Amino acid sequence: MIRRPPRSTLFPYTTLFRSRQVMEVGTSSKIRNMNDLTLYSFIGGHSAILAVQNKAHSMVAVRLDCTSSENCCSHRGNLDYVLHVAPKATLIGHYLMPLNDKENWKVICVETLVM
Repeated sequence: MIRRPPRSTLFPYTTLFRSRQVMEVGTSSKIRNMNDLTLYSFIGGHSAILAVQNKAHSMVAVRLDCTSSENCCSHRGNLDYVLHVAPKATLIGHYLMPLNDKENWKVICVETLVM
């Protein structure tokens, strides 16, 4: 009998897949006009993904505040989250979904560099 691996072992792969997907089809914007720090966002019909790419040689902390969003929840459990991104890495900051599929939802996110 072949057993499926626990979900925790699949998380790094799915995070890598989703971050590549959002980088390919999403929109990009520089965080605080820094060339080494980019926010990628993809907003679809039933989900939104926000990813932060750090091309610098040092770790950065980016606060993603999506508390102004309407009718949505994050996979992190909180719409305000500080993401610690390692050098030369890309991480998913928020994977957002509507709370109620039958209502309109709006994603509003403000990114801040944490010193």
